[in-house]
Amino acid sequence: SAGKLLQIGPPREVYDRPMNRFVADFIGETNFLTCIVQAGAVRLASGDVLAAPVDGRAGQVTVALRPEHVGIVAAETPGAIAATITDVVYFGTDTLYHLALTDGADLVARMQSHMARGLTKGKAVGLTITPDAVQVLAD
Repeated sequence: SAGKLLQIGPPREVYDRPMNRFVADFIGETNFLTCIVQAGAVRLASGDVLAAPVDGRAGQVTVALRPEHVGIVAAETPGAIAATITDVVYFGTDTLYHLALTDGADLVARMQSHMARGLTKGKAVGLTITPDAVQVLAD
């Protein structure tokens, strides 16, 4: 970034554990959400809470979520984050689902196309995100 080396490591480490927003955005597609830290978790503007490695941070943070780590489930799934599909983009083996959270935040999920039947624009869905998929960024 601007001639500075920001992170060195094996490709999987740099992709899965980016040190900051620039690296996360530079290497692959990424969702960025502004959250508030609370006891071992982050709270989205929608009020939903995600377990996350907050490492002593406090206040507002940026969280990175890779699209392939966002699961789409039935809207009524307990503990799922409510969302609505706003667009569907078919890429052959994969399909991208553009989603709107209840607070208006945008998010993208990526699924293999053969697993994603019946997910159409306007459909209310639930989202699942595992704690190891949530990356709290340094900046």
